[in-house]
Amino acid sequence: MRMAWIALMIVVAYGSWADSGPQPKQPERAAKADQNPRQQNQSPSNAPTAPQITITNELHEGSEPTDKEGGSKEKHWWENTAATNAILTLFTGCLVFVGVGQVIIYMKQKGVMERALLVNRRPRILVREMTLMEDSTDELMKIACSVVNAGDAPATVCGWFHDIQFTKLINWHSKPVSFDRNLTPTLKSGEHFTWGFNYPTSEGEQMTLAHARESGSGPTDVNLYLRGIILYKDGKEIERRTAMLRVLVVKNGRFRKVKGAKAQGYEYAD
Repeated sequence: MRMAWIALMIVVAYGSWADSGPQPKQPERAAKADQNPRQQNQSPSNAPTAPQITITNELHEGSEPTDKEGGSKEKHWWENTAATNAILTLFTGCLVFVGVGQVIIYMKQKGVMERALLVNRRPRILVREMTLMEDSTDELMKIACSVVNAGDAPATVCGWFHDIQFTKLINWHSKPVSFDRNLTPTLKSGEHFTWGFNYPTSEGEQMTLAHARESGSGPTDVNLYLRGIILYKDGKEIERRTAMLRVLVVKNGRFRKVKGAKAQGYEYAD
């Protein structure tokens, strides 16, 4: 907008200078007609009378236009076609320059807003379901884990850790975390992924599972707890974790979420 105002001031200044320019000179014939009439009466009385000549302001071909007083007609600054075109071209160029500048500023602001939105976007891996597979046996438990990316950015799963124990939580002894990095799926927002892993049971654990299945005991009677950690990365290579603690429900073969203070420290999502 500053360039447009500068161009407008140039136009106004040029018009003012043109209006204050030098005035055209009076033609010689009008100057001689305005001489002192005494000079015309200095001729002797006996001199023959000269024929009177009438001077008119008629325009002849090739002559300049004159005003009512006999002077040349004054031209206005806007009647100069070359100067007017130059000023209009300059003014239009200034407007184009201002428009291009506004587009550049808009694109920069758009980029800043998009980067700000990307900062707030992040993936979020959540566990949907954990169940025993159909071909699972008491000797070899085959467990399926299903997760979903509940965030608004892609996530790459890069590690998985699990710990299964037949014990009460008060007697739980956590094992050192060592991730299995064979998992490398990339999940888009809202996409699901399921993988399986095995857990070989001991003879005592097999007997406990068989007894619970025959008697229809509750889920906590067998005390089979599963602790898991999913390691994943976002688009900026920042590692995040989703941890969980589940207990087996023998009668339906599902692992339900442990609620309350018992799961404190085991159930979270970065």
